[in-house]
Amino acid sequence: MPGKQTDQFVAPDADLGHSSPAGSPAPESSEPETAAGEVEYPCWDGRPIADNMYQEVANSHATIMLTHHLRRRKDVLVANNLLVYYVENDPTKRVVPDVMVALGVRGGHRMSYLVWEEGKAPDFVLEVASPLTVEEDLKEKPPLYARLGVREFFRYDPIGNLLPVRLYGARLVGGRFNPLRAERLPGAGLSIHSEVLGLDLRFDEAGERLRMWDPVEREYLLTPKETRAETVRLQRETARLRRERLRIQDETVRLRHETARARAETAGLEDEAAGARKETEQRQRETHGQCNASNARVVLDEELRRSQ
Repeated sequence: MPGKQTDQFVAPDADLGHSSPAGSPAPESSEPETAAGEVEYPCWDGRPIADNMYQEVANSHATIMLTHHLRRRKDVLVANNLLVYYVENDPTKRVVPDVMVALGVRGGHRMSYLVWEEGKAPDFVLEVASPLTVEEDLKEKPPLYARLGVREFFRYDPIGNLLPVRLYGARLVGGRFNPLRAERLPGAGLSIHSEVLGLDLRFDEAGERLRMWDPVEREYLLTPKETRAETVRLQRETARLRRERLRIQDETVRLRHETARARAETAGLEDEAAGARKETEQRQRETHGQCNASNARVVLDEELRRSQ
């Protein structure tokens, strides 16, 4: 259980943002205490993580994409359906963002998010609408997130008939959320830029899924399906490169053998050439000697004729 601190964080509007629907009693385990009298903060509020496949897939895809995108940072927490407690010693004061990103905090796993221990509220929240949560997403959570200091709040309707607009984003300015400008993309729905994430949240080309566009790299963050496909492609490319490397190694060995053979043949030819040169020189010496002897005889014969 997380340790307690002396400073107590109190939300300006503590009766907002409870995790149970209006009028529904909180689970009996929502306010347990340890044997030492310290308050326990449960990691589950008794409600389903998602009440339909649209919401479940959108939650998991957004979390996976953001986790992969921010994987090199050690001071980032990306989570979905993590209980956020915002008043110390009161576990009824909690909220459950569908997807949240907190910057400048310790990375890694948590049982829950305690604002007074983390030192801040999440920086980015994405709520994925469902029939059971649409009223909370529209009325209860935005003012609470504003009071907690969440810098950006986004809503997304995966079904398409629950919210006034399918994609909505707002940035905290002066304690209130100001709507962000939505850009209409040709045949692809809406696009809204998040300064916190450095990404554009938009629909894909078919306008059916929420995608995240990296304007720096000019590419979409990969969905889990695309990541698996890319992994298979990279594995195949790696195997191809490995085969090519082995082929080059074999070709290198063959060329080395060819070079050694050529050198041996060259050395043999050089030996033959050296022998031929020696033989030529020997013949030249012999010929030169014969010429000298012949010349000597001619001189001698000439002297004999003169003497007669």
